[in-house]
Amino acid sequence: MFDKLLKRKTKEPIPDFSEVTVTLKPILGIRPGIYLMIIYGVIILAVLFVLFFVPGLYAAGSYVNFSSGPVPAGVWIDGKKAGVTPCEVLVHEGRHEVRIERPGYKPVTMTRDVTRFVFALPFLPKREFIETPLEAADVTALVRTAYNDFSGWASIEAFAGDYPYPPVLTETAMSIYASPTEDTYRALHNLLERTLPFVHLPELAFDWFSAYYIVETRGRGPTAAAAFDTVAGLRRLLGRYDNLPFFLYAMLPQQIARTHDTAAGGPSPYVTRADLDKEEWFRTKTDGYRAFLSRFTPSRGAMPGPAVSVGGVQFLPVPAGTFIMGRFEKEGSLLGPNFLALFPHPQRVKGFYMARTEVTNAQFRSFLREKPDWRPDNRDKLKAAHLVDDFYLKDWRGIDPPAGKENFPVIYVSAYAAEAYCDWLSGKLGSSVPRARVRLPYEAEWEWAADGGSPSRFKTSGSRFYAEFSAGLKPSGSSAPNVFGLTDMAGNAYELCRDWFALSAPLVSSSDPEKNVYDRYNPFTTGQVKAVRGGSWATPSEKIEAYTRGGQPSNASTPFLGFRPVIGSE
Repeated sequence: MFDKLLKRKTKEPIPDFSEVTVTLKPILGIRPGIYLMIIYGVIILAVLFVLFFVPGLYAAGSYVNFSSGPVPAGVWIDGKKAGVTPCEVLVHEGRHEVRIERPGYKPVTMTRDVTRFVFALPFLPKREFIETPLEAADVTALVRTAYNDFSGWASIEAFAGDYPYPPVLTETAMSIYASPTEDTYRALHNLLERTLPFVHLPELAFDWFSAYYIVETRGRGPTAAAAFDTVAGLRRLLGRYDNLPFFLYAMLPQQIARTHDTAAGGPSPYVTRADLDKEEWFRTKTDGYRAFLSRFTPSRGAMPGPAVSVGGVQFLPVPAGTFIMGRFEKEGSLLGPNFLALFPHPQRVKGFYMARTEVTNAQFRSFLREKPDWRPDNRDKLKAAHLVDDFYLKDWRGIDPPAGKENFPVIYVSAYAAEAYCDWLSGKLGSSVPRARVRLPYEAEWEWAADGGSPSRFKTSGSRFYAEFSAGLKPSGSSAPNVFGLTDMAGNAYELCRDWFALSAPLVSSSDPEKNVYDRYNPFTTGQVKAVRGGSWATPSEKIEAYTRGGQPSNASTPFLGFRPVIGSE
């Protein structure tokens, strides 16, 4: 039995198909060669129909290419956003209302009849072209929007590949092509001067210089005359701000990633901070400026007048003075860490009055009684206007502050609410201080009032918050007075300033304090981030000095932020 199982089965022979033939029979009397050709033809026609006609029948329209000049603009078709120029949009057959618009430019509205294109839509589609020249409608509104947008982008520490920076200033500068007038030039030139202090990243710098070239050449393009105008403009700027070489240094990378050429010992086409450090002219500039700062002596001028009281707020006089604003250490590096935001420069300040304490809850309640629009009951309306956030006066009940905290600093207020309070208090100023108004202090005024030109005095007088542990807010006026009689300048609550927070502002300066004008009228009343000073009860002592700068979104309300008004020139 086992022998049978172990026996190999005989393999079946493999048929030879080489001799096999297939014969097709005629169908309805039609020979196979003819009807096979017909079948193949039908299949080919079906494939061609699917490829060339079905997409057109399904789409039922044509492709329309939209372009606009001199800047990109939004494309709206029948009230719906379709894209941003330049773009290609598949528009369905029929009559459509097309609107091309961009803030600051006159919108263009048109009616277009779009036909259906059937054949070869994916490969040879029918395309219509709509090219729309834009005309600047309101240059003032245009530059105001650009200032707001650019200052917002400048609050970002770094840009990522998936979060790129749009060329805000360059696109705005291109409006000079649409409206090449002297008014447009002046408006754009003012925009660039006001946005330079916000530049702190290479992307922002490239955008700024691209816009500067367009504006200074008035859109004439790359000509010899245009190059001369650009260089002349930069020389004027350098004459006004002779610390701009340090600004250039700040914009340069510390090092460049190794490439094939540099790894092989070839020269790098890029300039780094190390390269600039080797330049004799830059070393001479740095050494000379350090020597100038070392010799500088702060000085005080006359007092503006006696103390005054306005609306229950006591204002003390702060004399005019000249001091080194920013951080300067004789033994430290002039271009050390954070020099961009804290670069030392001489600053002259006019005499002014500053509130002895931070504004209290009781003082702010007086404002709310007369200005009901700012009461917490209207928080939703204020939020809709982007003036406050969800936390505005969150611990108040109507116009009543938290019980027992009437004399504590008012917190959970936005910069806009603080400015509204100052405007209200200005109405009560009368003739006690002529040609002046109540407002938030400029950063220069705040820093001068905080230490009187002697940074070492900042935390040794006028503060109790770093001498002993503070677990929270204290009543306004808790500290001993500083050299000008002001209390709580260090700690308790951060204090809002009038300036928009511009990181590079100290670098856009001069060694001549007369040229460092801090209170020049700023037409841009809207921005993204306000400067804050002084630290709060929660700020570690080693993290705060008189020169320490910070920023806070202008509509933000936090438990660490209050304000202290001044009386001064507009």
